[in-house]
Amino acid sequence: MKNKFYVCKMKPTTLLLFFITISIYTNAQNATPCAHKAGVFFSLEAFLSNTYSDSICLDNNNSKIKQGNNQLIILTSPAGKKTYKLAELIGYFDGKNKFKYFYDEKSEDAYFGYFKIEETKGLIIYSQWYIHGGPIFFYSKDFESPIKLLNKRNLEKDFTKEEFVKELNPLADMQNKKKVALQVNVVYEKFYGKK
Repeated sequence: MKNKFYVCKMKPTTLLLFFITISIYTNAQNATPCAHKAGVFFSLEAFLSNTYSDSICLDNNNSKIKQGNNQLIILTSPAGKKTYKLAELIGYFDGKNKFKYFYDEKSEDAYFGYFKIEETKGLIIYSQWYIHGGPIFFYSKDFESPIKLLNKRNLEKDFTKEEFVKELNPLADMQNKKKVALQVNVVYEKFYGKK
């Protein structure tokens, strides 16, 4: 039996145009905009401007971002899996919440890792989940300041207005309850807010 070969009788320029058209169509199909992204930030500048250093599209059901063991951040997408070690990132966005990394070896408190940002109006309020006690709340003056445990002692050290500290007295258990933690910003705005 003879092998039959089919020869394309298109002109080279026509053939080239055909492949270019297919290439453009394929790229247009793959370049659909992403409505829901998640990603990581390598620098404070990227974090503050919400410019992802690496990201995935969450519109695809096979894509996800999660915090793994030892606080590894894992990005999974159809293109593959990327893992970022603790302290390799300044923060990440999981599609719903933004998290900031913090560690200060000079700090009296032994808190470190990724902190969920709860509020940014006034003081920045963070939370971190602990297995045996639920969320604990923290604060910082801004994103460049150290993150501290949200308690009266730390607030008294950071803020000198006596009236501010006095008004915080009823909020005794501020590090353990979200509603109370967020109430600190109401008091903060009253004494230190923009005028």
